Amino acid sequence: MDYLKSNNSNKKYNDSHFLNALIDFSPLYFLSIWRDIPINQLSNHVSSKLISDLSKKFRYLVEITKFPYQCVLSCTYYLYMLSKKHPELKGYGSEKNLMVMALMVTNKMLYDNTYSNKTWSEISDIPLDELNIMELEFCGVLDYNLNIDPKNYGIWENYMRTLVSKFENDSVKRLNYLKTARGLTAESKLNTKQKICNPPSPITPITPVDEYSCINRNRKHQIY
Repeated sequence: MDYLKSNNSNKKYNDSHFLNALIDFSPLYFLSIWRDIPINQLSNHVSSKLISDLSKKFRYLVEITKFPYQCVLSCTYYLYMLSKKHPELKGYGSEKNLMVMALMVTNKMLYDNTYSNKTWSEISDIPLDELNIMELEFCGVLDYNLNIDPKNYGIWENYMRTLVSKFENDSVKRLNYLKTARGLTAESKLNTKQKICNPPSPITPITPVDEYSCINRNRKHQIY
């Protein structure tokens, strides 16, 4: 019994850790596929305020609704399918509304007892009339094909776990590099000898479609 309790405790920790990392990663992932920009180059093309606002809003919505990671995965799946099925819809300024729609539709697809559109309007700051229209349009462009095949979901979860893990590792590398660089800069002010800090190897740009194709190259079931 103690062994089972330990396993359950570890699973809860792992799920919680993955959810937290997934919340951080998902807005960046969506910006990347929606604007065709590698994730590690977003800061060169997208304002830091937009990235920050989108990330804060997404975290707020997930935490206030108490969604588990499965809901967030389904949300990212819908957004990916939207970008693949209708690339002509890609544009600027619509990311926040689309993320709200993806979360709202996910909530309705996975739960019998769901939040009302009025509640979503209040927590998302989108007028109710607009929200209702956006919901119809969002479901319409996906042809109301909102069921996720279990096999496709499994492939999608593995794919997202791979990207999130890479995102975390790259974030740690960048943080360690910054700490090292700052430390050497401070030390160089005290010493007469100049010290050179070698940066870590370049981070491979995360291009979602390419990486997804590579990961699933030998898989029978594709998500299209």
